[in-house]
Amino acid sequence: WDHPERIAVKGPCAYDGMLASMTYEELDHRANQLANHLTDSGIGKGDHVAILLEPSLEWMVSMLAILKTGGAYLPVSPEEPSERLAWILKDTAAKLVITRHAFKDKLHEGLEMVVLDAEESAIGSAPEVPPSRAIAPEDRFYLISTSGSTGQTKAVCGRHISVLNLLADFEKRAPLPDTAPGTWWTNATFDVSVYEIWSSLLYGRTLN
Repeated sequence: WDHPERIAVKGPCAYDGMLASMTYEELDHRANQLANHLTDSGIGKGDHVAILLEPSLEWMVSMLAILKTGGAYLPVSPEEPSERLAWILKDTAAKLVITRHAFKDKLHEGLEMVVLDAEESAIGSAPEVPPSRAIAPEDRFYLISTSGSTGQTKAVCGRHISVLNLLADFEKRAPLPDTAPGTWWTNATFDVSVYEIWSSLLYGRTLN
């Protein structure tokens, strides 16, 4: 990012709900630490990693960390019933779930997970430099599970090149100044959230 001192994200903390903010530099460092922790947990290029968190600063750190490992992120809502959650994780071949202690009981035993508030010390001691990963345009960026209104749920994926093309097209059609604030309204389990989040982060704006 060209302006690491700018505020990247404003929002609640997952642990206590208190409003806070992170600069781009802070977001990058925290995501690098979590990415290295995920790498130590066996996550690498092409792996699918679920995020079971409410919208929060920690959600943003988790998303960016997964991408830094070369993996693809899978947003899942804490409001999902345990049975549907289990199906989504199985259907998408999620290798690991990032969550916090309050949501552990929603996950079936045997699932690999990183519990952020329980592993805070280990994550905080990880290197602040990103893991070495070569990411190709066709690599998966995200997976989102459909609502299942016409049958069993299934996952759709977006790739790095498609996300970049989407953002470039919007920026060409309706360019915004760097100081324009962004807003994340949509549930992360809907693909509109990808535009809402990255139309801010990619261009150095502040996401609220």
